[in-house]
Amino acid sequence: MSQLRTATSTSAGRTTVVFTGTLDISTIDQALNELAEARAEAAELVIDLRQVDFIDSSGLAVIAQTARQATEIGFTLSVVPNVQARRLMEITGIASHVHIEDRDA
Repeated sequence: MSQLRTATSTSAGRTTVVFTGTLDISTIDQALNELAEARAEAAELVIDLRQVDFIDSSGLAVIAQTARQATEIGFTLSVVPNVQARRLMEITGIASHVHIEDRDA
């Protein structure tokens, strides 16, 4: 069974959700719930995927759905991807709908 751990922190109006482990069909509900709670905390949301060891199309859908909500509701969304997530986001076109932050792992 896949496992996803989350850590959320808020500072200066910016909430960061760090995902660790697997972001796939078996963990998307957990990811969506965590992101929904985080959006209530601040006007700027950061999804940190640097510690994700596997992401599939379901995980990408979480990012796409959150990006759509950012546009509709009016919050700022940034994603800090790992190499795999960045590649998948670029191939699928999701990267053009979110702000990508580059940070050292």
